[in-house]
Amino acid sequence: MKQFEKNIHSQFGEDGIVEELFERIGIRWATCIEFGAWDGLHLSNTLHLWRTLGWKALLIEGDPTKYQALLKSTAGHPQAKPLNRMVTPSGSGRLESLVEESGFSKDIDLLSIDIDGDDVYILESLDSLRPRVVIVEYNPTIPAHLNVRQSPGEYFGASALALHEAARSKGYSLAHATQVNLFFVHGSEFSKLGFPEPRLGDVLPQDHLTYLITSYDGTPFLSKVPPYFPGTVAEGRPLDIGPYRIARSPAPVRFPALAEEGDALVKVEVKIKTL
Repeated sequence: MKQFEKNIHSQFGEDGIVEELFERIGIRWATCIEFGAWDGLHLSNTLHLWRTLGWKALLIEGDPTKYQALLKSTAGHPQAKPLNRMVTPSGSGRLESLVEESGFSKDIDLLSIDIDGDDVYILESLDSLRPRVVIVEYNPTIPAHLNVRQSPGEYFGASALALHEAARSKGYSLAHATQVNLFFVHGSEFSKLGFPEPRLGDVLPQDHLTYLITSYDGTPFLSKVPPYFPGTVAEGRPLDIGPYRIARSPAPVRFPALAEEGDALVKVEVKIKTL
């Protein structure tokens, strides 16, 4: 599926994957749901569907400011229904409750989940709602073999494996993985794709992984500055990243056997925080 990745409005080729999946399984209802929808435009996985192809869309955004921008983006597009609510794993904010409240159809071709947090819990909360295709964001800094999820309400997300297992429990199979999103197709439809379910480790990109390694005397190094580090790196200046204190060596430390040629490792002073 990698060759079908293409961006129209999406971030890492999701538009092309959506197009190819529905080319294979067919469009049944032309309906989609996306949350958090942001302004409906920014790196959207559904914008092309509802604005260009005329799909009906329920676009849910919990942030009031972003929701105002969403109202402007959907003005003049009656097929797109904006909703200012927080989606939660339980209570009145459950997705199925919000779909009923909004009057939107429960027959869903595509569901896109992207809230940088409780994504896995919301996926697990699905009961009667059975979208044919589900896109859900994973934390790409976690390798494929680790089953990691945040505590509810945190800003960490979940590993691809945790989401994969949650999707399996709901009857879905993995179709593809982009840099930050997993694509699942319901088991009743999966054979239409024409290929077997891939192993997660075979399709999960590794671009966002950072490795903590040590020399024989126990000196720790990071293979690179973590991708979500909120700052810049200057030679010889210490940096604080959560529980880690990271410093560039004045003369970059190199381990040719462990790093690609030309890559400098980042020397670190680490307070270990176990999962």
